[in-house]
Amino acid sequence: MANGLFGRSSNWDVIIAELQKSNLDLNHMLLVASNANSLTQTYDGIDTCGDRLAVEIEHKVKEYPSLQNISLLGHSMGGLLVRYAAGKLYDPTTKLIAGLKPAHFLTLATPHMGCDGQGPAQVPFIGWTGDMPLAGGLLQTLLQSAAKPFVSFFMKRTGQQFFMHDTGNGQTPLLVQMSEDDAEHGYFLSALASFATRTCYANAGGDHLVGWANSSIRHPDELPVISPGIKLNGIVRADPLEAALHPEHAAELRRCSASAMQRTVYETTGSGSSQAAPSHSGRAAASTADSQQQAVDTVSSSADALQVLQKLQSLPWRRVDVSFQHSKLPFFAHNHIQVTRKWLNWEGAVVCQHLAQQFAVMEQNNYIQGLLLGNCHRELHV
Repeated sequence: MANGLFGRSSNWDVIIAELQKSNLDLNHMLLVASNANSLTQTYDGIDTCGDRLAVEIEHKVKEYPSLQNISLLGHSMGGLLVRYAAGKLYDPTTKLIAGLKPAHFLTLATPHMGCDGQGPAQVPFIGWTGDMPLAGGLLQTLLQSAAKPFVSFFMKRTGQQFFMHDTGNGQTPLLVQMSEDDAEHGYFLSALASFATRTCYANAGGDHLVGWANSSIRHPDELPVISPGIKLNGIVRADPLEAALHPEHAAELRRCSASAMQRTVYETTGSGSSQAAPSHSGRAAASTADSQQQAVDTVSSSADALQVLQKLQSLPWRRVDVSFQHSKLPFFAHNHIQVTRKWLNWEGAVVCQHLAQQFAVMEQNNYIQGLLLGNCHRELHV
């Protein structure tokens, strides 16, 4: 489990506690909150932090030689770190990660497309300023222009990579590299594809740092519609479990365990419930091709983000949408989703419970476990 920017291993305390309370067989499972990158260390760059995480995983594998499978979880920047580490540790010959069979990959509020002042990877609070009366438009323009140099200065190398400003000497931005396979840099896309399941939790509103489309790996045109007037404080909607699997496995899972599928739209905490929107496939829909091309033509700074999106959407993802719009502290939605700090982000506990319950469902599903080698042995969950 990898923490986000300026985070630490204790940020996972609540999720670990929920996992321990679930029906998981902890006698054959090792839960690890990474200590590789804490506080200001996270400013050293996604690649540097990812390399540290990869080394930590290798050490754990050597320390516990009975490990057979590996799952990776990341919050915010941590989602990028586990993607990077997986790509560096992936062996294209054996299709193993650090010598282990890839099991489950989960991210929470992760900026998979990086950050931008506009376009699909726009930092939400920059977009919100445009709605301010009088000088809102001017302020938004200033923030769009200042975002890259400001973040690069204060967040150093990590900030440059977030905004894909790491293009010196004609270099391809790291986040673009992390959506591809390259013998020199890493087999990042193949590593993601090797997991039995992929799940992303995303804030549908209230997250001032990472937008809904960005963290749910969707084009903005693909976002589902949430009924107005609903009290939003928890899970809004969730794809069925089969959405996390490759199509050929999803079809078999539907046939073998249809009764276990999570097909309903989860009610939000409080009164009311949301309407189910059509679930989008993990692959980029052909109907969005025109809108994506228009975005590339009109907003050149978004071209890299759209390229990353297209590559990531070539894989199936289970999307779980949450919202804290009507919580007592909606501005802290980015950390509510993980309950980063119990004293401040307690309203996100329902999401942690959902994640733990769904993780247990995946671990106990006979078909999914049949996809994994050595599923009776001990597993590593980082």
